[in-house]
Formats: sequence, C-alpha cells, structure tokens
Amino acid sequence: MVIGIAGGSGSGKTTLARALVSALGDRGAMISLDRYHHPVAADEASTANFDRPEALDLSAAAADVARLATGDVAMVPVYDFATHRRLAPQGVGPASYVVVEGLFALCEPILTHVELGVYLEVPDDLRLLRRLRRDLVERGRNVTEVLDRYEQMVRPNHIAVVAPSAARADLRWTGSIESCVGEILGRLGLPDRRREASSDGLAGG
Repeated sequence: MVIGIAGGSGSGKTTLARALVSALGDRGAMISLDRYHHPVAADEASTANFDRPEALDLSAAAADVARLATGDVAMVPVYDFATHRRLAPQGVGPASYVVVEGLFALCEPILTHVELGVYLEVPDDLRLLRRLRRDLVERGRNVTEVLDRYEQMVRPNHIAVVAPSAARADLRWTGSIESCVGEILGRLGLPDRRREASSDGLAGG
C-alpha cells in the first residue's frame, strides 16, 4: 500500500514520514521526492527554482514507487543540496507499506499510485521559520537567499501547485505529528505499537 504525504515546504512531511515508518517497523519503507531533483550546475544554483514540479524527475520517482508497490527493491537516488549533485543510489524496500513524502506526493504521476493521501496543513509563518532554520543549518544558505527564494519561488509555487493538492487528500491534518501517526495507523487497521510499548514501560516501572 502506498501512502502519500504532502504539504507546503516546512510543514513536517519528512518528520511525519520518518515517524510513520518507524511505527511500521520492517513493514514500512520511505521515499522522499527531494531525492529526485535534477542536478544543477554550480553557476546556476543560486537562481534555480527547486520548488516547481519540473525541477524533479517525478516520472522516475513514480516508477520507483511502482516497483516498491509490487514488492521489488528500488534503487533510489541520493541528492546533495550542498553541491546540487546526485550521489550513488541506495536500495529501498521491499515493504508492505510505501511512504512517499514531498511537495508533489499528491500530484501526478505520483498520485496514480497513492492509496492513502495525507496533507499537512501548517500556518505559513511557521513553515517559513522551519524552512529558514533548515536551509541555514543543512544547506549552507544565508538569510537573504532563503527569504528571496521563499517570496519569489516557494510561495507562488505553493499557491499554484501544492495547496490545491490538499483537495486530493484522504486526511488533512492540523494536529501533532505523533497523533497523525496514530490516525494513519488506525486508518490502516494496524495496532499502535507505540502505545503498547509505553504501557509496558509504565507497568514495568
């Protein structure tokens, strides 16, 4: 089963996907659409728009999702945002539940394979703060660059492409990541082992 997790930049998609895969254990595998960005030349990186669908190889991503959905292993690319290059691919899967997260997880061609769609609805100011923190710490960008990108690229793309995809979600979520994991597990008809582990811990104390 393929679970698609979408939302604006900084909404917590990756955090939710990792938490869900952790709760699924060896039954879950994760694909981040960020891995499928096209390589960009060093002299073009400062002006490249990484937040539009054309910046990613979504066809390759959809093909990998399809492989995982049929029980095969997918060789998923690794993208280095510091150098804007692809590194050696990594094997993912097989797994019973494939969690796909990214801006376009509820857009075609990924949407074709999604059986449970989740959209994280987070206020714009909080998403901007999270993106600012991430890009400064993880991607080596400065404040001016991050804010300019948000105003000129991220926000317009969110309004035009990402936000409308919320209408395709089976679950639109505004609460915490932990409670969202529980809700998804419930919709999948799976027990929440996190609660059982917590209860065992309390009983043992």
